[in-house]
Amino acid sequence: MRKKIILSLVISSLFLQVGCIAGDKVTNPPANSSLPEDEQGKLTKQPEDEDAMENSTNEQTTVTPYVFQEFDLEVDHEGKEDVIEVEYDNEPNKVEATYIDRLQDLRLKGDEALKKLDPIFSDFDFDENTPDEEVLNTISDAFNIPDGATFELSIEFTNGVEKEYRR
Repeated sequence: MRKKIILSLVISSLFLQVGCIAGDKVTNPPANSSLPEDEQGKLTKQPEDEDAMENSTNEQTTVTPYVFQEFDLEVDHEGKEDVIEVEYDNEPNKVEATYIDRLQDLRLKGDEALKKLDPIFSDFDFDENTPDEEVLNTISDAFNIPDGATFELSIEFTNGVEKEYRR
């Protein structure tokens, strides 16, 4: 019984700490999102039974519905830097998202950014083995990158492979 009380206090404390962080953190994904969400509104998967939870030493597995767990896009156009910036980072205990498109006067962070990014990310079907040009074309189309723009893309795929793309 004492173990359960201590475990409950530790878990409650963790949820309270995580819940107080603001900014680009996603805390409430869109209802029609492909993102998994457990009963605490967190975007991580926790062990389901009490014994597994005690043995996990607070380790959690990152759950992501996309082909990547990190995505960083920066687009420069007509001498202006970062006219489009997209950042997505899915780590245990937190998901962060930012979507800035200065060409469309769009500045979104956290839940709002993910709501806009989810349908775009969900359509991606490339992986680390897809030819670079195909990935670049997919990204260019998805984010309406203007002709003549240059961009850098950094992706960490779910299997841990990191790749950088440039156009």
